[in-house]
Amino acid sequence: MFKTIGAVNLVFSLCCLPGTSQANDFNLTRLGNVLSFEGYITPDSARAVTKELEHNTDVFLIDSFGGDAVAGLQIATEIRKKDVLVIVNRYCLSSCANYIFVGAKRKILNSAGIVGFHGGLTGSPPPVLEKNDYPFLTENELKKEQIDLQRQYLREADFYKSIGFNPEFLKKSFDLTKLERPERYIEIIADKKNYHFELKYADKAKEKMAQLDAAHKSYEFHVMTNVQVKKKFYFPKKETLEKYGVKGIEKYEYPRNPVEIRELKKGLDKEYLLPGLILVGDDF
Repeated sequence: MFKTIGAVNLVFSLCCLPGTSQANDFNLTRLGNVLSFEGYITPDSARAVTKELEHNTDVFLIDSFGGDAVAGLQIATEIRKKDVLVIVNRYCLSSCANYIFVGAKRKILNSAGIVGFHGGLTGSPPPVLEKNDYPFLTENELKKEQIDLQRQYLREADFYKSIGFNPEFLKKSFDLTKLERPERYIEIIADKKNYHFELKYADKAKEKMAQLDAAHKSYEFHVMTNVQVKKKFYFPKKETLEKYGVKGIEKYEYPRNPVEIRELKKGLDKEYLLPGLILVGDDF
């Protein structure tokens, strides 16, 4: 999973009750022995979940779009260690699916819910970061990110090996969901004006920022894409997951026909802000 640091892209329902932990990107609620999580998987949310799991927890109810790979593996490790039942309420995507659903010793997918995969670190050779894709990183910074990525790759591989999961499944999910690579560009916002530079002209963008710095003018910069990246996920059948070594699936509601798929997507579009959701399944 990739995460955003500053403006540079780098690799990687219950009502609120007393005791609720909230942040901008997640909501964590406890009701007795049930811990409910909704939102993105981040280092902050992983710390909050790990702390709550120190208390008596039988069930982890989750709705998540995914997020940080390191944080997802951290949560999955603790849930597995404590043998907590994971229940996907409506959606568990990306790092939520890769780590938390796959890693739990016991898991349930509720009716009208989805578990969505679109690749992962393992299942393929270790990824290599290209300098051209990260124009604002120094050589040392890029080297550090590559080392961190390699460490996560090894941690993930060790975790999957320990639970008997075949990461070839992640390669399969990537192949089924990959989209054309969008063109990327650099956007600088200063003095209420927008300046755009193709990624290959990153040096020009740096010169512009140096000029703004010299003039003591404030600005923002972002690495952008010129098309909206669609939300495409592989939603496998229970039998497929089990074929690749996923164990402990106690209940797994799966659409029986294209009509049910359309209704499922319509509900997620309307209720959970997933417009443009594309699902690839074993039977559709």
